[in-house]
Amino acid sequence: ISFFTNAVDKNYPSILGLVGKGINSTGNYYKVGHAVSVNGYVKYKNKNTGVVKTYLQVADGWYSSTRCILYDSINAESTSGTVINYQTR
Repeated sequence: ISFFTNAVDKNYPSILGLVGKGINSTGNYYKVGHAVSVNGYVKYKNKNTGVVKTYLQVADGWYSSTRCILYDSINAESTSGTVINYQTR
């Protein structure tokens, strides 16, 4: 998760890639993937337990506004990240 929060803190855009399994109409599994742009994050602390959860703010291409996802709850076979490290002149 720090990979993405560090990128946000540095104002670098990043992409979260997800790979999982789908099942077709004949019952066969196949790989599915999706990528989302990570635009921000927010941390919530449970006052009773002290546990901190980090949500990533993403643009997923399915909705016109950004959404927040709990990184720890992502149910995927694998995830990957890309940071676009650019410099302005």
